[in-house]
Amino acid sequence: MNLNLERLARDENTPPEQLKEIAKQNIKLARIVAKNHSADAKLLRELAANFDRELLAAITNNPNTPPDILWQLAADFPQQLLSNPVFELLFLENPNLLEEMPEETAIALLKQETIPEWFLVQAIKIQYNSYSYIIASNRNTPNVFLEKLAKNTKSLVRIAIAKNPNTSSELLKKLVQDKTSIICLVAAKEITQRLAKYERFLSSDGLFEYSEIVKATNIEMKRLGWTTEKDRNYLKEIYGKRSRHSLTDDELLQFWEYLMSLE
Repeated sequence: MNLNLERLARDENTPPEQLKEIAKQNIKLARIVAKNHSADAKLLRELAANFDRELLAAITNNPNTPPDILWQLAADFPQQLLSNPVFELLFLENPNLLEEMPEETAIALLKQETIPEWFLVQAIKIQYNSYSYIIASNRNTPNVFLEKLAKNTKSLVRIAIAKNPNTSSELLKKLVQDKTSIICLVAAKEITQRLAKYERFLSSDGLFEYSEIVKATNIEMKRLGWTTEKDRNYLKEIYGKRSRHSLTDDELLQFWEYLMSLE
């Protein structure tokens, strides 16, 4: 590859017209141009007609890409859209954007492991049953959102919440009292399975021994070579808390399970 052309393709001072000519040279240069924040909407729209996945992913992540192209591509590249700095701004400009977005795209976004909380708020607010079910089924949905969805009138949504490992013990106890028998049974089964799974942490009176769970996480952190700083950063990112001692029983058990899953 011509190193001078590659440098120009990356340089945000390169004029859009010149970027267009560079992108015509070959697919490798086109991919670089697609990442350049100086590439204008017209050029990005033209590049989106390509079938190269790496190129299309870069276009989905570029803040200059026209919204209609973003919605079209995001069904295949949802994480790139979620990390696009313009994504939240588009919602601030148009609060009804989620209702106008193709359902396929919205569902792809809601299935991701990491979803901005403001986007979850929007998705729950419009009360589309398909979106509610996806959120309730996502194993990474925080319990605070599952609590909001637990009021949903659709049984399938409440069943998904009863099966979700992020659902708190308190919410499961409420679901056991649900008016629909199948939801009661699913919630009761989940509670039973959790008690069996965490039996080693239960005291003789059936309460969790918090200190024992902390010891178990210490063992796993030592096995993995996790530092105190890494521990703190993870807890802050996932739970918004700086210390394990600030976590609830459910959160601490989830953290222990997460550590156990790592190699």
